[in-house]
Amino acid sequence: MSDKLEGVFKKGYGFIPKSIMKDDTLDIEAKGIYAYLASYTGGGTTAYPSVSLITSDLNISENRYYKYRKQLLEKGYISIKKNRKNGKRDNNIYVLNLHPQFQYLQNEGIENEGIEFEGTNNNSINNNSNNNNSKSSNSCSDSKTDPEPEELEPKFDEKSVPYKAALHLRNLIANNFPRQPLPDETPEDLEDWAIELERLNRLGPVGAKKHEGKGYTWQEIRDIMDWCQDDNFWKGNILSASKFREQIIKLEGKMKSNNAGDPDGMNQTRELYQEFLEEEEGTIDI
Repeated sequence: MSDKLEGVFKKGYGFIPKSIMKDDTLDIEAKGIYAYLASYTGGGTTAYPSVSLITSDLNISENRYYKYRKQLLEKGYISIKKNRKNGKRDNNIYVLNLHPQFQYLQNEGIENEGIEFEGTNNNSINNNSNNNNSKSSNSCSDSKTDPEPEELEPKFDEKSVPYKAALHLRNLIANNFPRQPLPDETPEDLEDWAIELERLNRLGPVGAKKHEGKGYTWQEIRDIMDWCQDDNFWKGNILSASKFREQIIKLEGKMKSNNAGDPDGMNQTRELYQEFLEEEEGTIDI
């Protein structure tokens, strides 16, 4: 690597151990968080991006971040040092451990087990001078200090439309498939579903931009939910809010063709089924 970083390396980089990526006990979210932290370490083992920056860049909620960060802490892949600057709490220092040791965290939100508390010690932060990466990757002065509350309030409460929509979809699925693992009915457990549906309302399908005006009204979302969970094929394949948003275009098209009494409905169903299988498992002849 040349001294001058170019292209995708221009904003900084890090290194990711293959053993962590191959750990089948880690969820993909935990691996994504580890990869993000690693991208801030350069050639070292420490990084200090704020929680607000991490969740914004990864496009996840704080509850979801803490849930999967706990996996990394328990496995010992990372540890956290509390950092103070001028007597005030500053961003956490994340340490990527070379020799991880398992530790059980009873309440990771409080972060009172397996985590070192340190005073002001700016020298402990890796300066990554060997690859000129410190300035570009670990500079987070524009980010707020991590609040790290003991309990995080969900983004959408019981009175919010996104939560009610998430609850409605969850209950439709539960009625169709009583043994399907699903989030509990609380706003905390349904937060990720509510966030996904709020994006469907505000932005539209996955990949759509706000200025494109592709968002769905809540009535449209409700109608498509009800239809897909009454359809013999789609109700078995739409088992989460993320899958619902991902397939929304096909669901809407099929619902409209059925409502219009399309004589070619069976052929379209077969074509949609074939496309779905190809997306999920690769090309399969039926």
